[in-house]
Amino acid sequence: MDFVLFNYLHLAGVLGLFLALGVLATSENASSRKLGGILHAIGLLVIFISGMGMLGMAKYGFPWWVIIKLVLWLALGAMLSVAKRQLLPRAAILGLVLILGLVSVWLCIYGKVLVGA
Repeated sequence: MDFVLFNYLHLAGVLGLFLALGVLATSENASSRKLGGILHAIGLLVIFISGMGMLGMAKYGFPWWVIIKLVLWLALGAMLSVAKRQLLPRAAILGLVLILGLVSVWLCIYGKVLVGA
């Protein structure tokens, strides 16, 4: 596959994941929450597969910023339970998801620069 295709798939997975987390954090409807859970799982899977594909094509190895992004990926995966069970207020869930996403974007842009990859 082409690196650009992996990149587009990765971005589509990210958009789907954040859409799902927004639905889960704000919806009261059971069918919407089920759809959000399905979209959450598909988004996480697409993000992981396309991210590993890009990492393999770029031949970066496994630098520190990739490990941190995997931890962020796991944290965003855990947000499904937090949102479904309403363990935090809705605004806190959305804020936490936004912060996790911003840290991930920062690592994508500056993580490679810091290690020279």
